[in-house]
Amino acid sequence: MGEPSSSKLLSPLRIPDSPLSTSDVLSREELLRRRSERLRQVTKLYKAFYWALMEELRAKYKDYYWRYGKSPYYNGEEEEEEEEEEEEQEQQQQERNRSGGGNGNEEDVEEMRCEVTGCKAKAMALTRYCHAHILSDSKQNLYKGCTYCIKR
Repeated sequence: MGEPSSSKLLSPLRIPDSPLSTSDVLSREELLRRRSERLRQVTKLYKAFYWALMEELRAKYKDYYWRYGKSPYYNGEEEEEEEEEEEEQEQQQQERNRSGGGNGNEEDVEEMRCEVTGCKAKAMALTRYCHAHILSDSKQNLYKGCTYCIKR
């Protein structure tokens, strides 16, 4: 099943003009045909609405993941290092609240910035470094420095 384009507007149900559309009495065959056509039209509308909602959900999920770096659905076991980091962050937040940095009721959601001094780029998800400085992270395993030598 293909996804409908977002530019399509959901149109109301259309009943094709037939000679019997204004009659008071319909045969069983004509009645079933009309009901079947209306059911197909409603099904098409619901599918279009479903895919529109899925596109919206996909965009919101992508934005959430980019902003917070974690899936809202994953509740698996966390490593001890992550738990320690979270505890440290909570302690820092409590210290800031005690020193007048906040009242503790409001949630401070900061966009993570790269930890390299002078870099103001946004940090990549699940790390504290931007794409240009990811090699500075000693824990990362995904990226390796380029070893290709350019001969001139």
